[in-house]
Amino acid sequence: MKESMYSRAKCLHHNGGETDHAVLLQSALLLGFYHSEADTYTQPWFWLGIAISLCQTMGLHRFSAGACANSPIPEPQKRLWRRLWWTCFFRDRWLSLTMGRPLRINMNDCNTVPPSPDDMLSDFVGLPEAISAAYVPSDLPQLAEYWVTMIQLTQLLGDTLTLCYQPFGTSGSFQQVKALEKHILRFQLPEPQETGQSPLATFYLYHLQLHYQAFIITFYRPFITKAPEGLPASRQDTWQTHVRNQINVAALQTNAILDNLANEKLLGFSAPMTPPLLVPAMHVHLLNCKSPDPVSRRLGLNKIEVCMIVLEQMQHTHPCSSVFRGIFLEAIRYIFPNYVAQTVLPEVASESSPLQEVPTDDPMAGITIGEDAIDALMDEVSIFNFWESLNNMQT
Repeated sequence: MKESMYSRAKCLHHNGGETDHAVLLQSALLLGFYHSEADTYTQPWFWLGIAISLCQTMGLHRFSAGACANSPIPEPQKRLWRRLWWTCFFRDRWLSLTMGRPLRINMNDCNTVPPSPDDMLSDFVGLPEAISAAYVPSDLPQLAEYWVTMIQLTQLLGDTLTLCYQPFGTSGSFQQVKALEKHILRFQLPEPQETGQSPLATFYLYHLQLHYQAFIITFYRPFITKAPEGLPASRQDTWQTHVRNQINVAALQTNAILDNLANEKLLGFSAPMTPPLLVPAMHVHLLNCKSPDPVSRRLGLNKIEVCMIVLEQMQHTHPCSSVFRGIFLEAIRYIFPNYVAQTVLPEVASESSPLQEVPTDDPMAGITIGEDAIDALMDEVSIFNFWESLNNMQT
């Protein structure tokens, strides 16, 4: 059914019958969330490119406060356009990270008004109560706040990718890195509601936290083995220790969030971005498996196994979970040649019968993992190379 609906939507998008650019933009964004094995070229990156091109054609990237004030366009339309623009911005930054692709949006060319919760909430004013109760989440104001916070975090991600991950750009100075770090450390995540928060809103708060921890690892990773330019030699050891501590804490926090999601039975809300958000932490755990200290190796393996269990739970909804899980399984076997992935089947566990460990099915059956992907995983500073190798393997 999904394949059929995707094919029909793609056909409608391409047949030229629709002339409303906003509708075409919305459809391109939605089509980008479906992976079609039949059309390998029409992947999320392809559809995002169409969406961003439509945004720029419509001038949504130059929708400043002055332009809004002098525009005859109705206010609801302005709010919709802002949501569409910032959604494209969000997808551009995070897909750039997780696919190892260049940024498509240059913020030096853009002056669109920052998003606000009202951009989302205003559409629901006056909605009949029966429809609102049936279809609108009760926590919508809170979800709108989370969305704005996510866009703000995404802006920091874009700054990080521009400063630290451009292969031919100027390497960031220590002063630039510290200035960006100062903004990052001042960034405030929303506090959880003490009572009355729905499971959906609780999941999205955890999901925002997963984005943040993945971002922290992304920011510090280039400096594991390479100090920023201008860092005095006398401070390099202290800086390296600081970087490794921040990365390890972020990876540990990722596992704590996954533990909460599992204990509160929220994994069913997982989104397309959830599996990729685990990869940075899993990379850290994998590198810790190479430690000369046996205790650190064992702890690293235990932590990566937690992530593997969560990926296993999501693989039926998000097929990329199987790909990530299979690649990391091969990497674990590279470090521990006798390692066998194991799981516990709850249905055979009882007081009279001990827990049984059985090998899992190979999630990568029929797929060849290139040595470049494994080599990239083994490299401390290779997270972008890993994404690029992974993407090439899938295509």
